[in-house]
Amino acid sequence: MITKYVVKTKLRNGQIALTNLLSAAIDVVDKDELASLENEDWNKLDLKYWTSRGYYFKSEEEERAEWNKIVDIVTSDDWLTPRGVIIIPTFNCNLRCTYCYQDDSIHTSPIRTKDVLSKDQLYAILETIDSRPDTKRYLTAVLCGGEPLMPSCYDIVEEILDQLEKRKIATSIVTNGLTLTEAIDKFLNRFKNIENIQVTLDGPEIVHNKLRPLRKGEGSFRNIVSGIEQSLNKMTNTRISVRSNINTKDPNSLSGIKALHDYYSKRGWYDHKNFFPRVSPRWEYERHGCYAAECKKNFTSDFRRIAEYYKENFPLEVQIRWGIAFFWQRDFLLSQVFGTNPVLPKVKSCLATTEGSYVFGPDSKIYSCWEDIGVVKEAIGEYYPKWSINKENYSLWKGRSKLTVEDCKNCKFIFACGRCQATARNLHNDINTKGCVNPEEEEELLKYILPNLLNSYEVSGQSDLK
Repeated sequence: MITKYVVKTKLRNGQIALTNLLSAAIDVVDKDELASLENEDWNKLDLKYWTSRGYYFKSEEEERAEWNKIVDIVTSDDWLTPRGVIIIPTFNCNLRCTYCYQDDSIHTSPIRTKDVLSKDQLYAILETIDSRPDTKRYLTAVLCGGEPLMPSCYDIVEEILDQLEKRKIATSIVTNGLTLTEAIDKFLNRFKNIENIQVTLDGPEIVHNKLRPLRKGEGSFRNIVSGIEQSLNKMTNTRISVRSNINTKDPNSLSGIKALHDYYSKRGWYDHKNFFPRVSPRWEYERHGCYAAECKKNFTSDFRRIAEYYKENFPLEVQIRWGIAFFWQRDFLLSQVFGTNPVLPKVKSCLATTEGSYVFGPDSKIYSCWEDIGVVKEAIGEYYPKWSINKENYSLWKGRSKLTVEDCKNCKFIFACGRCQATARNLHNDINTKGCVNPEEEEELLKYILPNLLNSYEVSGQSDLK
């Protein structure tokens, strides 16, 4: 029998691409070969080849055994289930972005804006890391906010980075970049464990300044550009991810991608190996969290508009370098076709559902998803002055995976889906259901992405993809 985990996609040259979502193989065949494969005519095909590629199984039981083998590897090997801690030094922010997913009160409340993580709170976090073996192995850390590089946070952030470096924990920082130049000169530049810094530019200067103004409405573009250039030049071993949030329904917003590309080229940013631009759809948030229901219903069309713009305006090497946030399927196919960073199968969408992964707020609360920070009813516990867990919220998040959701468990996209529990909550008002509108949407994405990649790659036969 031919596995059910196959997506068939027509290519421009009339051939058909087969994407095997169980074995992660991609093969290109002609119509006659496809017919022979579907009819299991082994007089015309090499049975050994198609078996080795994971397309042919003797029975449903054998196919399920292979499925179980992948699940066992994914769920039992620690290197496939990394843990992460997210530390929020402050809820305060020096920008007033028009589309922020966090409720504005989190940045403006007099009580909240005075909160800066204390050393006592930090040491409580470190005690958690040091005392729990499930959080210590393969651990990564992220600093975000609010704005983690507010000048009022410099001392505690320096201490956080120092403590994480002593523990050899790779760290990323999500910052608006406004004070990045100063922070690099004061302390960031001495740390070797900072693997990634994400900064946002939302278009040319006039567009960006409207979307990401300072508290009093002034522009932020030039300070952020200065910070990016400082980081590219002085933190050469750190990946500098420059993200642009685009309204895909607005042609002027989409054209900002090309304008930014030209701007990056003019400033020589592409000459830096640590420069990684990417685009994300900009959604209007109807509640806290990045996966608002109406936004996610437009998931496929948002992606197509961005991918189509890439194809029309960029050569292939630029398309590959520019990432698209949230579109895990594209990363999966890029890894298979072009040999970019490998994308591993997963049954948990993100760290929010992984045991031993936590978000620590300056309010002493523990959250599971960083989109919920500051929303106390979503907290899964407290870490200071003593450790305590809200068992109901904890089990809701940490107990959920694609293996616990019947629709996901039986879906052929289980290993190639990037949807998460926050999406499920906002689409269906139930965290324990599927995170997509329907599985056909996932197939539509794959069928759209793959031809563009393969046509660009000028694949002419299956041997090119072995």
